[in-house]
Amino acid sequence: MGYLQAPLAGYPFLILKTEDAGETWRDIFLDVNAHARDLQFVSDSLVYAVGGDSRFGSVMAGKFIYSYDLGETWDSTINTSNDELFSLSFYDPDTGLIAGEEGIFRTVDSGKTWLPVWNVGDLNYNSGRVLKLSLHGQTGYAIAEGRNPNNPFTGFDRFILKTSDQGITWDTIKSFHEELTALYFLNPDTGFVGVAGNDKLLRKTTDGGLTWTESNLELPFYRVNSIHFPSHHTGYTVGEPISYLPERGSSFFISKTTDGGENWETYD
Repeated sequence: MGYLQAPLAGYPFLILKTEDAGETWRDIFLDVNAHARDLQFVSDSLVYAVGGDSRFGSVMAGKFIYSYDLGETWDSTINTSNDELFSLSFYDPDTGLIAGEEGIFRTVDSGKTWLPVWNVGDLNYNSGRVLKLSLHGQTGYAIAEGRNPNNPFTGFDRFILKTSDQGITWDTIKSFHEELTALYFLNPDTGFVGVAGNDKLLRKTTDGGLTWTESNLELPFYRVNSIHFPSHHTGYTVGEPISYLPERGSSFFISKTTDGGENWETYD
């Protein structure tokens, strides 16, 4: 059983559900007026998701969304007044983290209350966002960016955050020049980040994020949207062009590794 987040023109609050390993999919329209940006199966019947809805034009309201019947019906709570949420990661039904434009928030009561544990202002940025979380035991990682008017190249600083106490405190461990777009850790030491626009779209670490090496996934002017490993050796990435390329059309890509991310083969 699985889900896809699928905002479509005219149908912005939609997810797709499969119960036959992806052979067929059916629409589920969210009656909570929220884009589902990320979701997680937390128990046999409980699903959590995060996103946001548009209010008064471009103003966003971040939402924590939950289902007690494997996604057939949904309810939500508003967690942030003006900013969207992009990612979540839970240890169990009670304890977990959500992340978005304001920073990272932590709950120990199934999302009824949230405590801010990291904010973009902690690094003296006026604005920024946390895009993705990945937790393993006490250790967790996040990719984030902050607007830096003194950065002459992109206007943003991009970096990776790390926690060693289940998300209570966070430290910056690595900065990047490229835009960070995806994150996945196999265990507390080994993980991957996806980037946009560079010739090689994946970086891998085996020492808890201190050092990173480039992969052979070479697709100039593309971006990685998601990374997932169903086993230690086999993994997949999906992505898209960062802009329309006439010579390539607008095709998405899927890449697969069978050696733990050392080598990747790409398919249209």
